[in-house]
Amino acid sequence: FKPFKDYTGRRNTFKRKLWRKCYSLYILLVRVFHKNQIVSSVNSDNKVSYLPPSPSTISLPGKSSTAYFEGWLFRNPEGLKKYYADIRAYFAPRKDIADEVENYVQKIRASHSRFIGIHLRQGDYKTWKKGAYYIAQDRARQIIDQYMSTFDLQPRDTAFVITSDGPIDRAQFEGLTIFTTENKLVHDLFILSKTDTIIGSDSSYGNFAAYYGNIPHIIFKNEKVDWNYYSGKKEYFVNKYCTMVHF
Repeated sequence: FKPFKDYTGRRNTFKRKLWRKCYSLYILLVRVFHKNQIVSSVNSDNKVSYLPPSPSTISLPGKSSTAYFEGWLFRNPEGLKKYYADIRAYFAPRKDIADEVENYVQKIRASHSRFIGIHLRQGDYKTWKKGAYYIAQDRARQIIDQYMSTFDLQPRDTAFVITSDGPIDRAQFEGLTIFTTENKLVHDLFILSKTDTIIGSDSSYGNFAAYYGNIPHIIFKNEKVDWNYYSGKKEYFVNKYCTMVHF
């Protein structure tokens, strides 16, 4: 849709909000004209619906029909493994974005042996579900310090890039080598995917970046972090503490 084509701003920008309004009208038309082709995962118990090639728990429309999927509880662990290369290629960024990301990352890696991504979702998490998923910046710093200590990383060798939908208080991260971004949604996603490990909010955004880059995703928690669980993990894995995803 030309007015919104290639727009990479975050969801709290005016243009993104306008797009979501337009999209809601499209959804209404689908509901009216293609009611029998909608496959929904929405349910009051929040039960997961599995798609093939994973053992499927839902019925799909006939092969000649277009299927419209509604809800966020669809899961397909076998499909994500089987089609990893295809999925990665499909979601590859435009060349100009890929080049910007690569240049940004290489400048940091040139002077640091470890590069850690921090995804700190602030905006809606402050109020959504009464703030159950919100992690304050001082708590994020505590977890980062624990990570450094647990895995014996030295501050002089380690760089952190902090991506967030809100302002970063750099004083909270004093003593660490930190880089921040310009809050561009797509750029941040692929910058995170090129780090060695992502430590961040319980969010599908950070988890997809970890999946795309085949790197570990450590989840911020207000409760004690289970560091033994993360020991030895060097590639993407299904994280039991990532409750927003549950593959």
